[in-house]
Amino acid sequence: MSNNVTNELTLTTNITYKDYLKFSIYHPRKVLLLFFIGFFFVFFIIHGYASIPDLFLQFIYGRYGNMAGILLFDAFKAALTSGSLVFIAIFFIWLRVRKEYKSDRLIRSDISYTINREGINQKRGKSNMYIEWKDVYKVFEKKDMFLIYISKNKAILLPKRFFNSDRKVSSFKNLVQENLLEKKIKMK
Repeated sequence: MSNNVTNELTLTTNITYKDYLKFSIYHPRKVLLLFFIGFFFVFFIIHGYASIPDLFLQFIYGRYGNMAGILLFDAFKAALTSGSLVFIAIFFIWLRVRKEYKSDRLIRSDISYTINREGINQKRGKSNMYIEWKDVYKVFEKKDMFLIYISKNKAILLPKRFFNSDRKVSSFKNLVQENLLEKKIKMK
């Protein structure tokens, strides 16, 4: 380990609504993508089925360019419909997140983390929770935060703004890389 990287980090965070909303969008991103792709194919088939008479006529008259145009227009309609459904899903996620953030005082309270080679100590008010590295499911680095998943759906959010320096970010990354298997780490 280099001289400018420490073996222990202490961070105090306060998760803002914006942080919580970003996490709530990061978390189901793959599901939303699969949702879009699945509905795209369903709607492409529906729109394509409705276009069969036009495609058949174009085929009979040898207008293959027109057939391609019809299929592209069907793909456009399917993408537009699927995108609209994904947008509606994101809107409902936003409503749920807003309601949850407003109703949960614990999310908004200050949390102190001490991260070292043994694990992660989380302190909130009088409550204290210790997480050993072996209990960490995965760690992801996003553009503006680190997500330490304790399970598939439960994560510790560490916004990068609380690290205050590149040295602290490097220290955190080194601690993660030293204590977790490579397959559990998704960092840049």
